Amino acid sequence: MAELQDGHQTNGDKLSPKVLQQLRSRGLCEEGEDGWQVKGWLLHDFVQTAVKRGLGRIWQRELTGELFQGNQRIEGLRPLEEALLAFLVNHPYKFHTKSEIIRHVWPKETHIEGVTDDSLYQIIGGVRQRIEPKTAESHVYLLTKRGVEEGGYQFFPEGYPAG
Repeated sequence: MAELQDGHQTNGDKLSPKVLQQLRSRGLCEEGEDGWQVKGWLLHDFVQTAVKRGLGRIWQRELTGELFQGNQRIEGLRPLEEALLAFLVNHPYKFHTKSEIIRHVWPKETHIEGVTDDSLYQIIGGVRQRIEPKTAESHVYLLTKRGVEEGGYQFFPEGYPAG
């Protein structure tokens, strides 16, 4: 199945017609004008996990808030690291300034002015230790942006596009 859209729809281009017909006969999906529609939240969650977000994509399970890379749950994140990764997963591809990240990730009762760049770098480093490939020469998912007025970061849940 391809990417699901609103209403849990998919165009079915990764499943054979035979499999789609079997799913339809069991009442698990139906074909509509806009493609195939998954029926039921449990199956929808499975499709989100197993099909849409496979092969190393970093994503968050909607029902539990758990963070995954491919089909593996990301373990060992400290609270601010988890908050950072969740923020980035929910706001991918966009350039985020350091100030914006601090404002959205640190607890509301924290005096934002007191958060140092070093504190942010430690949180970024902790997230990178969990998600970046150990053999990569450069970062794949969380890129540092320089050469702008205020530095920041850009997150690619599937990894930075090659080429």
